[in-house]
Amino acid sequence: MSVKKIKKKIIIGAFALGDAFKGKITPILLTIISTILGFIPFVYSGQNEVFWFALGVGTIGGLIMSLVMIVLVLPILIVRRDIV
Repeated sequence: MSVKKIKKKIIIGAFALGDAFKGKITPILLTIISTILGFIPFVYSGQNEVFWFALGVGTIGGLIMSLVMIVLVLPILIVRRDIV
């Protein structure tokens, strides 16, 4: 494979990824943000209750990590898959 073909695949993949993000990222972000906001009271008022505090912190941390993976890591993996 030549360098020009690889660059062309990367550019086409980036445009396709941008189009997919436009349609799907809004509902994903709204779901994650609303769930994080819903669990904030568990973190603040649940400090005396171990179960609720752990549930709130674990859920918020997991959602933030999933958001990072969706926005940063997933596009990299998709572009790399298209090159190979």
